[in-house]
Amino acid sequence: MSEALQKAQQCLMIHSVNLRDSTVMVRLDIDPWSYDRASAQLQSYRHLDGVQEVELQVEGQAETSWEYRCFYALGNRFVGAEADTAGKEPVVDIEIAAVFQARYLCKRQLEKEELAAFAKDNVGFHVWPYWREFVQSSCNRIGLPSPIDVPMYSISKS
Repeated sequence: MSEALQKAQQCLMIHSVNLRDSTVMVRLDIDPWSYDRASAQLQSYRHLDGVQEVELQVEGQAETSWEYRCFYALGNRFVGAEADTAGKEPVVDIEIAAVFQARYLCKRQLEKEELAAFAKDNVGFHVWPYWREFVQSSCNRIGLPSPIDVPMYSISKS
């Protein structure tokens, strides 16, 4: 573990994780109840979408603290078998996507290297349980008989 990551982990305290944006879409000619997943391709993504740094000052106090708002985007979609055809844009059958905001408090301003090291995997790790619940709930609401499998969070090895 890098020194920058250790410093950031010791300083940052998670405050909240909130949904900021979401999309749940089923193509009109698709019946989720009888959708054949075996003939479709599941595509997924996850990435840090941005970080806001906010200086917090409490009136009457000399000390300032910092809030870091990290935006994490995730998505799953099923595309039909025609997605393999070269040069064609895939037709999306079902899509569930979201952007979550994880808020962290810190008593000091972080160095860029500390924030980058922390954001690499820690933000995704904190957001992941909310994403799993969102996918399960959305699958239930659109009528999929079983939810899309969202595995446990894994940390990238690179």
